[in-house]
Amino acid sequence: MKVKYVIIIIIILFLCLNLPNDKQKVEKMNSSIKPFDNQSSNLIIPKLKLLKPGEKIEILDLPYCKKNFKVEYGNNINYIKNDGKKIFQDILKPNEQQAFIDAKQQGLTQISWKKSLFTFNKKQVPLELQLTHLDSKTGKITKIIYPLSLESDNKEKFGNLSSKKNIKKVKKRIKKLIKKRIKKILDEKGKLSLLLHTPTDIPILIKGQVNTGKVKNFNVCEDQKYFIEQNNFFMVESPNNEIILIAKPIKFDKKLGLTILKNLGEPDNDFIKP
Repeated sequence: MKVKYVIIIIIILFLCLNLPNDKQKVEKMNSSIKPFDNQSSNLIIPKLKLLKPGEKIEILDLPYCKKNFKVEYGNNINYIKNDGKKIFQDILKPNEQQAFIDAKQQGLTQISWKKSLFTFNKKQVPLELQLTHLDSKTGKITKIIYPLSLESDNKEKFGNLSSKKNIKKVKKRIKKLIKKRIKKILDEKGKLSLLLHTPTDIPILIKGQVNTGKVKNFNVCEDQKYFIEQNNFFMVESPNNEIILIAKPIKFDKKLGLTILKNLGEPDNDFIKP
């Protein structure tokens, strides 16, 4: 019996050492997502009309285009605020928070979370992250929107493998554990995490006033750049002439997302008729 357990341990070590690294797993996952068919070199950007209360915008109805988005954000230390419509941090020095959209330089002016007015494949997007940029030469505002999919964390439970008498069951259990480990890595790597990391970072909703919360340092790590910097976006122009670039939905921590939603009132009224 001891020989059998030694063989099992060797198999586990071999499989773990030969697993692809985190970046390769994420790249493989993303490369399997085929681009949409409505790309066009002669793109006509539709302009949104003001929405009626309760009306939504279907993301898949918008043109999908190539837009090379790169960032060179620095540090921004400021208060997190909640005005009831959004939870946000204003950028103190936009010229030091540079982004490039098709090589055109932009300055980040605000990072915010809002209840979403969008649907994706006819399903309501609960929450969105907005990165607002200003072109200092033209005064044009461009908002990069990331629809957030609220996902639960996956918890692993490791049993005592040596207690299994049936070797076939043990091997099956090993394969299952490895699959769960890969899925956990992809879930952790596939979640967007900027500025807000725990529910205590979120200023509570106080109706009728702007609630000022913690002072936080906004700084984009390299692993988060992997999800922020994209090359394809859905595109539309807002009623107030802002360019809106919308990414495909990205996973976001469920507990954190629900806490944000709990502390927001009605969706932002930029697109809604008064």
